Amino acid sequence: MRVIQIQLKISFQRKWREILLVLSLIMISATQLRFSGYPIGVGEIGLVIWIGLTFLAVIHKNTVFSQQTTAYSIFWVVSLVSLIVGTLIAYENGVLEAPHKLRREFLALSFVIGFTLLLTINLSADRLSSLRMLRLSVILSSLFALILLTFAFSGVSIGGAEWWMGKRMKGLSENPNQLALIFSPMPFFAMFLYSYSSKHRMMAIVSLVALLIAGLATRSDALVIGWVSGVGAIIIAIIMQYIKTHLRIPVSAVMVMLVLVMVIVLLSAVLMSQDIIMEVYGAGSEQHLQAYRRFDLWVHGVLAGLDSPLFGLGPGNHSGFVAPHTGSEAHNSFIDWFTISGIIGLVAFVSIIVLSLKIIVKHNLFLFGALVSIVIFSSFHYMLRHPFFWFTLIVAHQAASLIYSRCVRYGKCVPAL
Repeated sequence: MRVIQIQLKISFQRKWREILLVLSLIMISATQLRFSGYPIGVGEIGLVIWIGLTFLAVIHKNTVFSQQTTAYSIFWVVSLVSLIVGTLIAYENGVLEAPHKLRREFLALSFVIGFTLLLTINLSADRLSSLRMLRLSVILSSLFALILLTFAFSGVSIGGAEWWMGKRMKGLSENPNQLALIFSPMPFFAMFLYSYSSKHRMMAIVSLVALLIAGLATRSDALVIGWVSGVGAIIIAIIMQYIKTHLRIPVSAVMVMLVLVMVIVLLSAVLMSQDIIMEVYGAGSEQHLQAYRRFDLWVHGVLAGLDSPLFGLGPGNHSGFVAPHTGSEAHNSFIDWFTISGIIGLVAFVSIIVLSLKIIVKHNLFLFGALVSIVIFSSFHYMLRHPFFWFTLIVAHQAASLIYSRCVRYGKCVPAL
C-alpha cells in the first residue's frame, strides 16, 4: 500500500512539473510583464523553479544518460571551449563585448545548458513524458492564443499591456516576433496530436485553428516562412518515401536534384526579394527597409566571423547595420553562432539539428515539420539562448524515438495519451 502511495505521489509531482515547464516556456514570451530593468519575468521564475525541482528529482534516483543527453553534453562542451577561446581572441583583437554584457551572455548560455541537459535526463527517466509535454504544449499554447486574441480584439488592457505594434499583434510581448516563436511549431504539434490520439481530435482541430489565427495576427514573415517550409518539408519527405518504395530511381540522385532545386529557388528568392518587396510595399516602406537591414546584418555578421573563423569571437553582438562590430546581432541563429563560436561551434550546432531531423523524419512527419518550421524561423532571429527553441528540438526528438520503439517492441504505434 505504501509503495502505491509513493508511486502516486511521484506521478502527481511529475505531472505538475510538466505543467510548470510548459506554462513557463509560454510565459517567457510575456516580456511586457518582466520586472523593470531586469530580463526576468513570470516565465523565467517558473523555469528556475522547474530546474530546481527537476534537479532534486534527478539526484535522488539512479539516472541513466540517454544518447540524447550524451549528444547534447558533447555539443555544449565543444561549444564552450570554442566560446572561451573566441573570447580571448576578441580581447586580443580589441572587439571584446563590454564586461557586463559578456557576463549576461555567459549567464544566459549557462542557464540554457543546464536546462537542456536536465530536460534530456528527465525525458530519459520517463520517456512518455515527451508525449504528455507535447499534448500540454498544444493545450496551453492554444488557450494562451485564444486569451490573447480575445483581449487584443476587445481592447481590454491587463496591467497596462499594449496588445498591438501597429497592425501586428504582440500580445504580452515587447515584440511580435517573441510571440511568433511560441506559435512556430505548435500547428504541427496539434496535427501530431490529431493523428495519434483519437480522443483528443476535436481539441486538436480547435487548437490548430486558434494557433493559426493568432500566429497570422502577429504578421511575422519568419513565422509564415517557417510554416510553409515545414509543410513543404513534409511533402518532400512523402515524395521521397514514395520514390524509395515504388520507383527504381536512386534516392541519392533524387536528393541531389531536390537540393539543387532548393538552392536555385533560395538564390532566386534572395535576388528577387528586394524588388518584390519594393513593388508590393513601395520603396522606403518599413518592409522594404527591414529586408535591406536584415541582409546587411547577415553580411556584416559573416564578415565579423571571418575575423576569427575557427573559434569565433565569443558571446556578444558582433554584427551591425553599417559595418561589422557595431553593436547588433545578425538576427540569424547560424550566422550569429558562427560569429560567436566559429566553424567549430557551427558544425556542432548543425550536427545536433541534423541528428534530430534524421531521426524524426523516419518516425513522424508532423514532428519533422515542427522542427523544420522552428529551424527556419531561427534563420531570421538568434534563438540559441531561448529555452523554447531547445525544448522543441529535444521533446520532438524524444517523442519520435518513443513512437518508433513502441512500434518495434510492442506493436503499439499509437501512443496512449
